[in-house]
Amino acid sequence: PEANQRRKDRYLLRSGLQSKTTKQRLHNCGRCRTSNAFTPILRSNAETGSAYLAGVQRCGYAQFCPVCGAKIANVRAGEITKAVDQALKIGHGIYLASFTVSHCKDDTLEEMRELVSGAYKHINSGRAWVSDVAEFGILGQIRAFEVTNGVFKQDNDNGWHVHIHLLIFTDEPLENPDLLHARLFARWQNYNVSKGYDKPTHKGTDLTQITKQIGVGRYLSKIGVNIGNELTRSDLKTGRKRGGASIWEVAWGAVATDDPALWSLWFEWESVMNGVQLCRWSNGLKRYFSINELTDQEIAEKEEAFTHSRSLTEDEWNALKVDTSLIGLLLSVASTDGIEAVD
Repeated sequence: PEANQRRKDRYLLRSGLQSKTTKQRLHNCGRCRTSNAFTPILRSNAETGSAYLAGVQRCGYAQFCPVCGAKIANVRAGEITKAVDQALKIGHGIYLASFTVSHCKDDTLEEMRELVSGAYKHINSGRAWVSDVAEFGILGQIRAFEVTNGVFKQDNDNGWHVHIHLLIFTDEPLENPDLLHARLFARWQNYNVSKGYDKPTHKGTDLTQITKQIGVGRYLSKIGVNIGNELTRSDLKTGRKRGGASIWEVAWGAVATDDPALWSLWFEWESVMNGVQLCRWSNGLKRYFSINELTDQEIAEKEEAFTHSRSLTEDEWNALKVDTSLIGLLLSVASTDGIEAVD
């Protein structure tokens, strides 16, 4: 029941975003056919309870689409989980590091993204990085962007908060991982100061050794994976008091209230994050762990296994196009009660 509700919410949010999005692919996602020669086909799997529409366009936006984003993030989480499992079996060292920057309400998302991207490149380039790779036996790393906004905070709206998580793989566990963290963090601080920003403090910045599989893949790709949990909250105030809102919470607020301020944040997100990979592996690391290279678009368009199918009539498809939020309900009925209940 919870999975069905999360799916309905994802489709409901996508429908709301499609009414105002600046992204044409998102506007067409799930509501335009791949070919006018045939109507979409409803497919379901009686064993897994999954259901989907085949023959419709997929935008493949991990950062803009709640439907494609959840599917992409789930696959990315599986890739990271596979790498962590293999690394632990082989005996490699695995370390999760987080880096953040000082920010305020007046800082734009573009400024924060450029600052964090620049700082990340600074700590992973030049002679210092080459020395670190050799000394600590660094095999590679996975970088994940995480972005929140303080718009819902009652007392401290400090604007966009952009930070990164790094999953670092080494040849073997380090005797002194704190030394590696100290070097990386020192370069991170120096870059921020060189760009005129306050020197980052140790708050929100740490390095933790991963010694067992604890859902690291799901954590690193949580922008998409946790969307269901965020959307099904009856009251977002609980999340607002704890910290910044995710972009999906901002989007849900914009769709639900039509607040111009929230839509402005969403449009800023669409403008600035276009083409940005939320989760990126260093060169050769996927090949090392025998993980296939799949683009976000390929994942979004990949067909799932199915046991039953039913073509939609022209009238049925036209009804769904009028109100695309009904697609989530249609899939829920197919998953819960079977194809025959769709009638």
